[in-house]
Amino acid sequence: MKKIKFYLSHNLFNAANKSIREKSDVIELLLTTIPEILIDDSVDKNLGFCEVIVDKMSRIVYTMKKDGMIYKKFSFAFPFHLKENPDEGISKWIICDNTGEYLNSQIISVLLILFNEGLFNENISSDIEPLEFYERIFQAIEEIDADLYITEVLIWHFIRRLFLFEPGYVRYDYDDAPDRCNEITHPLHHLDFYFSDNATMKVGVAKNNQDFVKWNEDAFENLLNTKSPCYYLKI
Repeated sequence: MKKIKFYLSHNLFNAANKSIREKSDVIELLLTTIPEILIDDSVDKNLGFCEVIVDKMSRIVYTMKKDGMIYKKFSFAFPFHLKENPDEGISKWIICDNTGEYLNSQIISVLLILFNEGLFNENISSDIEPLEFYERIFQAIEEIDADLYITEVLIWHFIRRLFLFEPGYVRYDYDDAPDRCNEITHPLHHLDFYFSDNATMKVGVAKNNQDFVKWNEDAFENLLNTKSPCYYLKI
């Protein structure tokens, strides 16, 4: 198992605080996070941290803090492989897919350009035809003056991976808003599974802060680890 941990920058903290309502939101956060993994020079700003866990089931976990208290944890699948960089350089890590293609800063830049044009949105315009999509990939590559090996085929390779991977999104929330908090319908401590309104479900973790003490900081990560003892729902 590979596991790396780095602290949230203000930029990543703000990005991780945005609501995730569809797959494109997951992709945007992933593309914002990967450069910070590669730079590997984080500083603790008391905003929380991020962990990438690569094992039989690979995930990325965000832990958000406010005034020293954890108020949110969420996770989704990490669709790439993480390897230690054998060459000395800026990054300790190499990120690649299952075919061995490396994901670097130039590829991320191209993907972000396409994202900002709305090409990853679920409600992408029906006026955009496949050939036009491909043409926009060409334009994005030219816009950043990418290296010759970065071709439209390589970019489409990563776009396809991002389109097809299953996020498996789950979130822990501490929600003490008086107009929302309800022991029956919206517990103070709860888990939200999935992100779309059509699929989401909520599971209470504890009725109060005292009960929550039993649910320590590792409980969320253990829930995601298929090698850890299984949790049971008690009704």
